[in-house]
Amino acid sequence: MNKARREKIMLAAEHFENAKDILENVRDEEQDAMDNMPENLQESDRYLRMEEAVDILEEVIDDVDELLESISGLTE
Repeated sequence: MNKARREKIMLAAEHFENAKDILENVRDEEQDAMDNMPENLQESDRYLRMEEAVDILEEVIDDVDELLESISGLTE
């Protein structure tokens, strides 16, 4: 692979890193909101949707990590 294509891949990796940071921030904010929810609402539909969102964000963050690992092999 030539230098120009490697640089494009490195740019894409930077964008994925930025996206991962955003996803982690959203996950952390949602987790904090869950942690601060009153006990009497912790079995509510809203709480369960929040919990599901946190789980999905965790999965997506893991997927982005795997993607970044794969990309790193192309830029070496």
